[in-house]
Amino acid sequence: MRAAAAAAAEAEEHDGRFEVWPENMPAADLFWRLQTQWEQGYVGIKYESVQVVMALMKFDDPLDVFNRFQVMEVAASHTMNEGRHHGR
Repeated sequence: MRAAAAAAAEAEEHDGRFEVWPENMPAADLFWRLQTQWEQGYVGIKYESVQVVMALMKFDDPLDVFNRFQVMEVAASHTMNEGRHHGR
């Protein structure tokens, strides 16, 4: 999954768009719905919010969605914090 996240990040850097594989769409939808729930400093997304939104979305396989979501969260956190440390 890390390779997929890295490929998506690289594609986004090139033209501002990226492809989301169908199996990752539920996790991507969850991620986008939680975009306002980042802990200060982009440490991670507030998990109490994740729990609420996941319950509302009623996923068929919540553990799989959560695992995929965490890959996106970690990749996004690294990317956002890298920009902060390099004066961007």
